[in-house]
Amino acid sequence: MKFDLFNLMQKRDESWKDTDVFDDVKDQIMLAEETGMETAWFAEHHFNNYSLCPSPLMAAAWAAGFTSKIRVGSAVLVLPLYNPMRVAQEIAMVDTVSNGRFVLGVGSGYQEYEFVRFGTKLSANIETTMEILDIIELALTQAVFKYDGKHFQIPETQIAIKSVQKPMPETWVAGLLNVPTMQERVARSGYVPFLTP
Repeated sequence: MKFDLFNLMQKRDESWKDTDVFDDVKDQIMLAEETGMETAWFAEHHFNNYSLCPSPLMAAAWAAGFTSKIRVGSAVLVLPLYNPMRVAQEIAMVDTVSNGRFVLGVGSGYQEYEFVRFGTKLSANIETTMEILDIIELALTQAVFKYDGKHFQIPETQIAIKSVQKPMPETWVAGLLNVPTMQERVARSGYVPFLTP
């Protein structure tokens, strides 16, 4: 059995300093590595004190800098809130700075107030998630690629940085597993269903 650490980075008391929350998370991750836990996961939430982590990619890169064995993962990137070309490069960068210890967790999002504030529509979250997954796969596995979807059109492009893990980091998919097209996609691409108890 494998054990992981899930970092929500909550700030439930306004008297706490943000730096205290991060110091506590760092201590927990270092202990998790010392005790042999598999992965330190970082959540993504916006616009409330439920989580101080708006970017699991930045948090994973930060943790990679003070660890050497534990994997670091996003739990999860809310893909419709991202530009697919930027996120593909940042995924490769985190995998590089962690020396291949990054685990990519993705989801389609569910909190409408986050979508509104990012200027995107929750109603299109499944379609955009599927397209961004396409683009991430192409960007990380092909020397040159292009994409022509409903939501994204990418001209012939290459990205300079590739992931250390080949063909790309292990990928976990949260939610959407009741959507038949996503079930097929997870199975076809060899992704891991990201389920919570």
